Amino acid sequence: MELNFLCAQCGTSFINKSSLVRHVRTAKYCTDLSIQVHECIYCSYKTKLGHNLSLHLQVCKLKEKIKPYEDRAKELEELLEEMELQKLEFKEMIETKDKELDELKKLEKSMIEMIKEKDKKIAQLELKIAETGGQIKVYRERPGVTNNNNYVNNKLLHVKCDTIRPFTIQTVQEDIVAGKYTFEKFIQGEKGLVGFIHDIIESSDQRNYVCTDSSRHKFHRLLESRDWKEDNGATFLNLVLDELKELATVYLKKVMDMACDEKGDREISDILVEKTKPMAIGIMHPGSKHRDTTFTKIRNELKKLAAV
Repeated sequence: MELNFLCAQCGTSFINKSSLVRHVRTAKYCTDLSIQVHECIYCSYKTKLGHNLSLHLQVCKLKEKIKPYEDRAKELEELLEEMELQKLEFKEMIETKDKELDELKKLEKSMIEMIKEKDKKIAQLELKIAETGGQIKVYRERPGVTNNNNYVNNKLLHVKCDTIRPFTIQTVQEDIVAGKYTFEKFIQGEKGLVGFIHDIIESSDQRNYVCTDSSRHKFHRLLESRDWKEDNGATFLNLVLDELKELATVYLKKVMDMACDEKGDREISDILVEKTKPMAIGIMHPGSKHRDTTFTKIRNELKKLAAV
């Protein structure tokens, strides 16, 4: 038996038109427009009876075709949420890197200003040498140090120092500007630091810094006047370390960045951090225990190299 007459309000089918008309006139759920209409989410089927909709959903032909796409849509929605979270993480990472870049730019600017100042001093020195015809005062006899009793340390008379540069803060600054305290020297720890200073105090067979009594840490430093000045305890080395503060800061940050790099060799990075961090802190912080340790190590090595 075919049901050809369909109620437009509830979707009920009838075998003849008179049954449909009677249904429309008498069925409250069809005549009352305030009753909620239930719609199939997969096709155009509508009904005012929730039970009818439930029965329809069990046999709806489009349901099985559309449902997989709904599941896929949910998966895509979850994927989009995850991508949004990653986007926020990347944004925070970029902001952090931008801050680090700004700090590096400030440090670079500071280093450029320092180099310009050093270049200015070097230019003044070159002008001074040019005005004097390039002559440097040389003693025929080795100068010595005299105290109130006019006592001269005889060991100094045998130290060659005619043409070597004096050991002064300016000399140290010139070599820093010239790039002689390299990152390669830094990662060698105290050994590289001693090597940098030793290159300043000894040239060929001449010296500008000597140790006349290693047990008492008695040092002598050559001045611009070509006179020797006592440096008991090698306290001048502390001033040398002070001049290396900015470079030590830059180099230590580079080592720490290497240690934080997930793609780098972690074992080598850890060795570099262990080898350089205490020394760098000692250079950057005068008066600290690390400074005392660093100072003692380089003084003990230099008194061997500078002994006369």
